[in-house]
Amino acid sequence: MSRYSCYLCCFILLLSSACAFRDLEKDLLEFDKTSGLTGQIQGDSLPDTSIIVALYKLEKQGPEISQYLFADKTRHFSFIVSDGEYYLSAFEDGNYNLIHDDNESYGSYGNLKKITVNSSDTTAANIKTIRALDIQLNLDNTHPSMLVHDVTDGEFVSTSFKKLGVVTDFDDPLFAQKNASLGYWQPLSFIKTFGSGIYFLEPYDPEKIPVLFVHGGMGTPVGWQEIIKQMDRERYQ
Repeated sequence: MSRYSCYLCCFILLLSSACAFRDLEKDLLEFDKTSGLTGQIQGDSLPDTSIIVALYKLEKQGPEISQYLFADKTRHFSFIVSDGEYYLSAFEDGNYNLIHDDNESYGSYGNLKKITVNSSDTTAANIKTIRALDIQLNLDNTHPSMLVHDVTDGEFVSTSFKKLGVVTDFDDPLFAQKNASLGYWQPLSFIKTFGSGIYFLEPYDPEKIPVLFVHGGMGTPVGWQEIIKQMDRERYQ
């Protein structure tokens, strides 16, 4: 390789590194201004019915629908939010019209308790999270007049950012190396796109001993595949 080619390669590497660090800096600045809201749905609802969780942000003119999502199979939900004041509510959407109808169960966090988010309250190394924002559904609950019944004007969030106990396998596209690179250099972008959490290779079994594998930076769960193959799967999960 000529000296010119070596210089060119070094220049390209330095340029790529500079871009990566710039993306990381931008992501971390936004990360510092970001918080999480998490909770679980409880109470009356049919087992296989979709449950919509709606997040309302308190603006000058009153609460406005900000985001909405479907609670996962374990009835957990989570949102990524900026600083502000919020309300959380949920309803059973049996006819999939994204509107709370009179015959569908309903609930709100703390009977419409205001949630104040201030990311400067803590300097945690992870997303600052307000937990246990559980919502109790009940057919007798009435929908507050200050909150719209139709959530379609809000931003649809395709998935909660907290994944707890999701059953998958090593072929999951999420575990691709390109995603590991995204998580390393743009952590907030990764969490917004894919979420973060603990994944299972099989449904939880209380008779087995759970083993938790934690990969490092730029890694994925696939790195543990050969070791897991040698485990006694009758005893450990």
